[in-house]
Amino acid sequence: MINFITTFTLRGDDAEAFEQLFKEHTEFMSAQPGFLGFRMLKSLSKPGSYVNVGVWADGAAHRAAVSTPEFTSHVRAMSPYVEVTADLYTEIASHTPTAD
Repeated sequence: MINFITTFTLRGDDAEAFEQLFKEHTEFMSAQPGFLGFRMLKSLSKPGSYVNVGVWADGAAHRAAVSTPEFTSHVRAMSPYVEVTADLYTEIASHTPTAD
């Protein structure tokens, strides 16, 4: 399992348009083989700052999804609204609290 972590920073103030485009993008990504889920987070202290954590079965599944024309189309649609940085990560530690 790998994590694809993407940060988005709004170029302007049209959060609504970006969030709608991202929603459409997640509908596409959710249908891709090897996609296990995602969490989109919006900063409470930095307006216009988002972090998405996508979880994939493996690197090959992620590479296949981002190699499609549909993925490229979504990136182009969002690019006027946000600056993006992204990378693949593997987990080295985690903790989930247990109920008492």
